[in-house]
Amino acid sequence: METTKFIAVLAVVVILGLGSLYVVHDFLSTVKEEIKSTSEEFQQTAEISREAAQAGKESIENTSKEAQEAIAELRNATEEAKERITPAKISDVEVEVAATRATLTWKTDKSAGCIVKIDRLGQLPGGVSYGINHKEVIHALCPGKTYYYTIEVVGGKDYYSGSFITKSLTDWRHSSSTSTVTHEW
Repeated sequence: METTKFIAVLAVVVILGLGSLYVVHDFLSTVKEEIKSTSEEFQQTAEISREAAQAGKESIENTSKEAQEAIAELRNATEEAKERITPAKISDVEVEVAATRATLTWKTDKSAGCIVKIDRLGQLPGGVSYGINHKEVIHALCPGKTYYYTIEVVGGKDYYSGSFITKSLTDWRHSSSTSTVTHEW
């Protein structure tokens, strides 16, 4: 009978062992599926991360190029603004006089508007002279008189002051030389 008990116990152990094997097999299959699923998710996440990193790199490169272009445009605009706001300078002023008129010529270092004021006449009715090379002819002056003038850059701070003496009627008839001209900076 002991043999029978032994066989019965052995049969129970075998049955339990086989059941455990099935349970272990099912558990290992489940773990294998979880590992496979997790691995696929990890690969998908890694691919998304690589794509995001590449897109970020391209975005940074584009932003850097755009920033460099914007900086270059800003530098150009700054230089243009400096040119516009830097006032013109007056130079090379010359006066040619006669008995009843005087011709003033001058230059500015860049295109600008200038006005001429005469002490006894005020601002000339001709208005503003524009450009780089300027010329104003002043008519109806009295012979042999001293006139003081100022040339001003419109909207600027530069000006030029000077004086001239018109020729007397006797000087005008007998001489072709120019009269005395004085300048003040």
